[in-house]
Order: sequence, then structure tokens, then C-alpha cells
Amino acid sequence: MIRNHVSSGLMVTALAVLCLLFLMVTVCSSEASAASESRIVITFYAVETYDEIDFLDGPGDLILVLSIDGTEVLQLGPVTDEDPWYLEQSYAFKTTRTSIRITMNVFDEDIDFDDEVDISSSPGGGADDYTLPSRGATFEVTYSVVTGQMSGDETFDWQGWLVTDGELDGSDDIDENDGGVVFKIEKNREPEVTSTDPSSQSVTIEEGMVQTFGVNVEDAEGDKITYIWFIDDYILDIEGDGLELTTILGDAGVYTITCMLFEGETAVYFGEVAWTLTIEEYNYKPVAIIDGPSKADVFETVVFSAVHSYDPNNDGLSYSWKLDDQEWTISMEFNHYFLVPGGHEVSLTVSDGDKSSTTTL
Repeated sequence: MIRNHVSSGLMVTALAVLCLLFLMVTVCSSEASAASESRIVITFYAVETYDEIDFLDGPGDLILVLSIDGTEVLQLGPVTDEDPWYLEQSYAFKTTRTSIRITMNVFDEDIDFDDEVDISSSPGGGADDYTLPSRGATFEVTYSVVTGQMSGDETFDWQGWLVTDGELDGSDDIDENDGGVVFKIEKNREPEVTSTDPSSQSVTIEEGMVQTFGVNVEDAEGDKITYIWFIDDYILDIEGDGLELTTILGDAGVYTITCMLFEGETAVYFGEVAWTLTIEEYNYKPVAIIDGPSKADVFETVVFSAVHSYDPNNDGLSYSWKLDDQEWTISMEFNHYFLVPGGHEVSLTVSDGDKSSTTTL
């Protein structure tokens, strides 16, 4: 009996330990999931308003301010003479939070907020004076990074976009003082640069050479990738994932080649790749020149010299002499007398360490 009680006690204890371990693993997994980084993309399609104030002085200059968790992160505008104002711009950011507060403010920069504004048909009439809120039309929601759901101000769906109405006059009425934002919010994995060509970020070539650059990108959602190429701060009129750069004489110097990367139809910037390109001065061949007689008597001492040989790039030269195809000396000049009458060949090779040239006497 005692043995059975002990065995039962051990089994209960073991089960309790297993349950505790399961709970710990579940909690840790939840915490790890919550702490993982998510990439959020907010895309703006349009901003529209029916601001009666501008009926008096022409179309308004609309500004949209985006804030994340109370911090302004993006300001778009002002744009004039657009109704609605088509944006087609996106803002992407990363967060480890499970929910974020998103605020959008739309206002007319022509309005001096917190001052009385006359919107009556007769300026100065005063019958319709009122004070505008300090930031114009405001929309605010809490977005769940986990579920993708929003709570807060209402929106309605329009062809896959979210549309909200904001009140410039603080009323709940749908009237001429409404402002609206057409947008969408979605989680989106950042594209990955899988390889670059050249793989080294430092490249050295010579004037007159052609150098190619390339970037390979994979996008899990299959979004369009846009590539913009720069040499220093100059934008090259090149599209696509590759660049072929042809250099000419006079291009020697150090340059930065940059490929900026954008995702999607609204071109969300997500990174760039840069190379340091060193273009060295073109290395011309040295010129070999033999100073010496073309004829001599047997036993007559003659001098052969390379003193007038030169290198167009002013590089240092090395010398190599041959007599009748036999290696002879590496000095700049030498003395010699011939023992056998007849024709003899003297050749000189000069080298700058990279290129060489040969001449014969």
C-alpha cells in the first residue's frame, strides 16, 4: 500500500512538473512571438476635402500628417488644385509591439487655426464665424499587429481601400467641411537582397574599361521591385537590376555607385547597395628606344643605351637586353665589342611592371 501511494504521488508530481513546463514553454513562445519584429506598410491613395473656406480664395493647400504612437513620422503636401488629392505614397516601419496607435491629421495650410474664420457668402458678415480645431480633420485608430484589426474611428471599404471622414468643423454632420483619407494598412515582409555583383563592395578598374553591377532581390509577396542607380549624387537613367558602366580616358577618380531599392507600386524604400569604384588612370605601354651604332668594327667597343626610353604615365622602368637571342644584362646601358664579323641582333625590352614593349637594332 505504501509503495502504491508513493508511486501515485510520484506520478502526480511528474504530471504537475510536465504541466508547469508546458505552461512555461507556451508563455515563452507567446512572449517570443510578441517580441518578433513586424513590418507595417501604410499606403495613402488620396485625400479629399469639401472645405467651403476655399470657395472664397481658390483651391486649398492640403497637408496630411501621419503620427505613430504620438510621434509625427510623415508629412505629405501641400498640394494645390487637386480635388481629390491623389497621393499614392507609402510609409513603412518596423515594430515589436502587438498594437500601435495611428493618427492622421488633414488640414489646410492657408487657415490660421484657432482664429475665427468667416465662411459666409459675404466676407465680414460674421453670421457663420467659428473657431477651427488646431489640427483640422483628425482620424485615429489602434491597429492590432497580431490580427490586423482596427478599433477607433470608423472607416468604410472602397475597392479594397479604407476610407474615413474627418470633420474640419468638429461636428458630426456630413457637410461641406468634411475631410477624408483613402488608405490601407498591411503587414508586409521586407524584400531580401540575396546577392550583389560584384560581391565585393570595393571595385578597381582602369580608364576605358567596362564595369557591370547587379543586385538580386527576392520578395516573398511577389511585389514589384524598382531599382534607381546613382553615381555619386547623379541619378543615372537606368532601370532594372543591373548597370553597365563604360568609362573613358579622363574618368580617373573615386566614385560611389549606389542602387536604391523600392517595393510595390507606390515605391516603398527598403534599402540600398553601394560600391566604391576606383578608376585608375589608363596605363599606356612604355616606349623602348635603343641608342647605339648600327655598325661597328670587330673588337671595337660600342655603347648601347636605353636612356631615351620612357613611360607615358611616368612609371619607373626596368630593362632587359638580349644579344643574338641570349639574355645579356638588365642595366640601362652596357659596353660591348663583337668578336665575330657579320650581322648581330640587339634587342631591348622595357617594362613598367604591368605592360612592356620591345625594340630591336
